[in-house]
Amino acid sequence: MKRTHSAALAVVSTARDAAGRESCGSADKLPVASLLSATSTSAPVTTASKYFQSSSPPAKRRKGKNERHDSGQPEKRMSDYSDGTGAAVFTGVKLGKDFFDVECSALARKLIGCTLAHRKQGEIVRGRIVETEAYLGGPDKAAHSFGGKKTDRNAAMFMAPGTLYVYLIYGMYHCANVSSQGDGAAVLLRSVEPFDKESEWMMRKARTKSEEAAQKMKLKDIGGGPGRLGQALSIRVEMSGTDTTAHDSDVWFEEAAVQSHDEVGSEKRTSGVTRQQIVTTKRVGVDYAGEWADKPLRFYLLGNPCVSSRDKGAEKLLMTG
Repeated sequence: MKRTHSAALAVVSTARDAAGRESCGSADKLPVASLLSATSTSAPVTTASKYFQSSSPPAKRRKGKNERHDSGQPEKRMSDYSDGTGAAVFTGVKLGKDFFDVECSALARKLIGCTLAHRKQGEIVRGRIVETEAYLGGPDKAAHSFGGKKTDRNAAMFMAPGTLYVYLIYGMYHCANVSSQGDGAAVLLRSVEPFDKESEWMMRKARTKSEEAAQKMKLKDIGGGPGRLGQALSIRVEMSGTDTTAHDSDVWFEEAAVQSHDEVGSEKRTSGVTRQQIVTTKRVGVDYAGEWADKPLRFYLLGNPCVSSRDKGAEKLLMTG
């Protein structure tokens, strides 16, 4: 940053960059988590449009997946809001307390492929979770709750599993987490993929006031990174402490369901994600945490274009091992 730039501009520039790449450790960084979901449901699989309550976006919206963007090439994505194996459909089933009442890193894995939903002013926006980080509470030097420290700010980390914990970084980015089993343990929701076309348009508009900028925004920049995720889904620090499993909550998680052609032995993933699709690596931006900096507590969906930061070494190990 040139010296002629003001300190304020330097902070804003750093903050904007952090929204997409930094984790949430240190005084301003933190968690999200899930293991593979083996939960099944007898509810019929239903297309997303039935559950979506927003009005149609304006005709002047982003280009379709096969149209060319400014780069002259089609923008890459897994598929049109699917898991790469089938149609993007879901049950609309809200995840209950039992889902979240597991060890933190297990929850961080489980959440991959699930949906985070937020109802605001009668409209529902949904993002498919594609990247998480686990923060294990007391012994974890990267967690806000390290050493069992409990404050007004991080109190939600000590609440019942399934509680939303939201904190602010750089005075402008709201980072969403959800509590798990264990005092002070929570999962940081690092990145989401728009669940459907309507959600994508609402997320684009939430990220910028300019319709033109919203249309030109790259898919990865919509919800790739904890700061962008908070903006895209309109998650605010005032929502911290919300019980996402309550029937009247405006923020909740849903179990995704894909028309199943994806199996691992006899195991079927209702979210369409198998262990072989989840990359495990170290967390982002927690170098200050000593030996905890290298703990394999970040999880993301292999090949998904909305992941904030890739670890090619870990990907290679997953594919060859």
